[in-house]
Amino acid sequence: MQTTRSPLNGTVISLKDLLHLSSSLDVKQYLIYQNSLTLSNHSVVWIDFSEVSNLDSQGLMILVTLIKLARQLGKRLIGCSASASIQMILELTNLDQVLETQEAELTSRVAA
Repeated sequence: MQTTRSPLNGTVISLKDLLHLSSSLDVKQYLIYQNSLTLSNHSVVWIDFSEVSNLDSQGLMILVTLIKLARQLGKRLIGCSASASIQMILELTNLDQVLETQEAELTSRVAA
């Protein structure tokens, strides 16, 4: 999984990199043990949807796991660069009520 530190005091997670994991437990273990997310002092986590064209039920469960973990850690979660189809999926599943999204491209917000 690619994570990047942002000048906006945040960590960026590419959702595309998480979609290969087989269960929400794998995601949680990966984020806790293989990633600096839990060790980061950053209060904001950006979820980059730019390379995700569709979310199936497994992808939605991964996203829900990420939302729950961020809440447990007291982090603010912001989705960005979501296509119209991803935004529609978030709205249909009411995840747009618990996941803040911004339309702006992440590349304009984050220095690599």
